Amino acid sequence: MKTITIIDDCHLDSQLLVSWLHTDTSYKVVNIYHSGIDAIKQIEILDTHFCLIDACMPLLNGIETAVLLLQKGYKGKVILISHAYYTEHKLKCMDVKLHGYCIKKEFDIFSTLAKVEAEQYSYEDNLFKDWEKLTHLHELKNNDIDKRIELLNPHYKKILLYASKGLNTNEVAILMGLKKHTVEQYRSNMMSQMGFTIAQAIAWAIVNHIIPHGEVITPPQKNTAVK
Repeated sequence: MKTITIIDDCHLDSQLLVSWLHTDTSYKVVNIYHSGIDAIKQIEILDTHFCLIDACMPLLNGIETAVLLLQKGYKGKVILISHAYYTEHKLKCMDVKLHGYCIKKEFDIFSTLAKVEAEQYSYEDNLFKDWEKLTHLHELKNNDIDKRIELLNPHYKKILLYASKGLNTNEVAILMGLKKHTVEQYRSNMMSQMGFTIAQAIAWAIVNHIIPHGEVITPPQKNTAVK
């Protein structure tokens, strides 16, 4: 039986992959990580035959995660997966010598695993042609957009922006014209919905171009001049 590690930030996709793979007794998923960082931290125990890595993840994308895993000594075969077949991903996979790249579809997953297991590299151009026939490019690419972006309302975005500048809750409340406990509640709700710490959320927001780089924002100062 061949063992598999899955690295995919989408919990639903991870569950779907497991359900597919466990229909074949030749494969068993033994590790699931929802970020490249979490997987890299466990490199010493990653001894599976295959590693399936989602191409589009926050903080570290699939290619970056794969390269670091191989550099740190992962001995299994690495396959990049995504909802859409991007030519640029294929070229990057070939450049860093990953073992394969395929679409997140049951048939394609099993086909790629079989070829890689037979010591073949699997970057099939016909996958791209088949995918183009099924749907328009922009429609499938939307599946690789991080769904957590949709959770961010204007208040959440402002809190992330101000937190990235090092402002504390009192300062954020002044800038937003809200009470401190209201800001704290917004922040708590946002962290709970996204599954991040505030530091991870800030890094994710920068990577996804949600908060821009710029001047440090400071709260307005009270007029303390003596009249």
